[in-house]
Amino acid sequence: MSFDLQKCGHVGIGEICKRCLNFFVPAYQRGYRWRESQIMQLINDIIKYDEKHDGKYYCLQPVVVRYDNEASRWRVIDGQQRLTTIWLILKLLGVEDTFSLSYHRNDCLPSDFN
Repeated sequence: MSFDLQKCGHVGIGEICKRCLNFFVPAYQRGYRWRESQIMQLINDIIKYDEKHDGKYYCLQPVVVRYDNEASRWRVIDGQQRLTTIWLILKLLGVEDTFSLSYHRNDCLPSDFN
């Protein structure tokens, strides 16, 4: 199921998970490079978010995607590090119904990632 990109605007992680969207990271994207400090920065930013002072919702930097009709999935153009980190956090928290994330390259995530 695709969104009309002209009307897309902000799409929450909950909406992405609810729709079980499929994302694909093409080979030209670099491998996952975030380390503990960047992951903790994201987690701390989310924890510190206060709707009363910061607005209606916490907003990540944009994740740029393009829908691939032939493959029925979203090709990630920019934001792979953020999207992968959110996916990993959701998995760590035990969220079962989430979006899917696949990679063209086998070496996208470090082998010692666990």
